[in-house]
Amino acid sequence: MTENSIVVRLDKLMHDLRLEYQEYIELREIREDVERMQAENAALRERLEKAVELPCKIGDEVYEVHGKCDGKNCPYNGNYGQWRCTYGGKTNCNPFITVNKFRYCDIPMVGKTIFVTKEAAEARLAELKGGAK
Repeated sequence: MTENSIVVRLDKLMHDLRLEYQEYIELREIREDVERMQAENAALRERLEKAVELPCKIGDEVYEVHGKCDGKNCPYNGNYGQWRCTYGGKTNCNPFITVNKFRYCDIPMVGKTIFVTKEAAEARLAELKGGAK
């Protein structure tokens, strides 16, 4: 082998070695990114597990308690296709329960006006009416 061919061969080996090293660095960075994402996913999973669980599934049957109106926000005023609660200057409507499908917008009202069981809704209704069952 001539000196020139040895130099050319060494240059080629150095070039190949640089390429392999660059690939190694890129793979290491990818592996680090994957490990970081796995850690983030684990943290998110943990947060989700600690999140508030819904009392039932979306679309399940729930009971909604409607309170006595305040003269402005009456559940009878067209929402349910019924008459106005005031007649002759006197408020006529009383608290009542309707059965609905559970929706995402109901989540903040669970335990206040939305109940999963009929018994809980009736207890709230009795509370609104001012008497205990």
